[in-house]
Amino acid sequence: MSEELKEKIFSQKQAHTKQEDELWSHVSQKDLLHMSEQAEAFAESEKEDVAEPEMQLDFSFLEFAKEASDAETLKQPEAKTVQDQSEPENTPKQEELKESAPGPEESVSEQEEPEESTPELESTPEAEEKPAEPKKSKKELRAQEAKKREEEARQELIADEEAFQKKLHSKRVRNFILNGVMLVSTAVFFVCAVELGVYFYQSMRYQASMEDLRESIGGGISEDANLRIESQTQENGDVLIFPDEEVYDVLAATKNENLGETWREQYATLVEKNADCFGYIEIPGTVLSYPVMFTPEDYMYYLNKNIDKEKEKRGLPFMDEATKIGESQNYIIYGHNMNDTTAFGSLKEYLSKSYYEEHKYIYFNTAVSEGVYEIMAVVKTKIYNVEDQCFKYHKYGGVLTKSEFKTYVSEMTKASVYKTGVTAEWGDELLTLSTCNRYTENGRLVIVAKRIA
Repeated sequence: MSEELKEKIFSQKQAHTKQEDELWSHVSQKDLLHMSEQAEAFAESEKEDVAEPEMQLDFSFLEFAKEASDAETLKQPEAKTVQDQSEPENTPKQEELKESAPGPEESVSEQEEPEESTPELESTPEAEEKPAEPKKSKKELRAQEAKKREEEARQELIADEEAFQKKLHSKRVRNFILNGVMLVSTAVFFVCAVELGVYFYQSMRYQASMEDLRESIGGGISEDANLRIESQTQENGDVLIFPDEEVYDVLAATKNENLGETWREQYATLVEKNADCFGYIEIPGTVLSYPVMFTPEDYMYYLNKNIDKEKEKRGLPFMDEATKIGESQNYIIYGHNMNDTTAFGSLKEYLSKSYYEEHKYIYFNTAVSEGVYEIMAVVKTKIYNVEDQCFKYHKYGGVLTKSEFKTYVSEMTKASVYKTGVTAEWGDELLTLSTCNRYTENGRLVIVAKRIA
């Protein structure tokens, strides 16, 4: 073989060696080991699940490394042969490349050294106590992930079911409450409707019975009198003189004279109906036209009873317990304030002065007298407690002293809601109507009138 051919072969081997050295300089033994482990893991996963080749590794470098290793094996004897024949001097550049490029022996040494010196591979007590967990296959990881997702979906379904049940429970409770409210409202409405119906039925029945009673006494006590009270002209001593003397004679102005024949017949009819009947009261132009009852032993007996002594919430007007027939200076009569204006329910209209102007006079006949009374005061007051220091109008009924009479007239005139211009003096006969008023607790509305005929 010629020298020229040898030199050419040697230069080619040198170039191949340089290329191999450069390759090994870039691929460390640790990297080869790591990639080898990946290749083994991948091979195992491929055996378990061949159908899904999701991860593909590039093993071309292993073939290249194998070729390089084979070339190195072949290179060594040939290099010896070439060195035996001729040993060319290495240039400085070649020396640097040889020193920097690791050979197969150097690679092995590098592989062994990290195993001894690398902290990650050094054995520690913790590492000995805790053995490394075996790596899970791809199929196991997918199964674990699927199980996790299934559990999350199940928990979500449970949460949705709980929310739905809670919402359903709330809806049921709400519907139950609404149904209960509707049921109660319906029951209340039904009860109120029944009560209202009963109330109006009783009102109509009461008014019908009072109308029958008025018819039995000739339509009331003010129809035949026909007094022209507004035409009163003068006062002659203790006797009032009216233009119509005939009417005046019929009324029998003083309690000591005999009653007129008309009232005798009317009163007899009332007494035949009920012996507790004391008299009859009427305000012309209003619904107030009733018999007045008197039971001294129980003066409130007719508070809730009718003339037949049957239970009746409207009751009948009744006299104060201090009443003395034919002797009282102040007759006090009590009655209910009903919303349907029955009993004394119409008296609240007197809070309006215009109503007073149209209904000034009250007719009140008793067993011993027939009288016409002019309203002098309309008072809003109340029933006070026993210990209260105030004026108590209900204590001034029946027979009064002169001082008591003047005190009563003064206090009631002063408390009147408006001025009427009418006053009273000692010797006059007073009539007081008292009923409830809701303007305050235990409120009362009191009408005070003076007898003028």
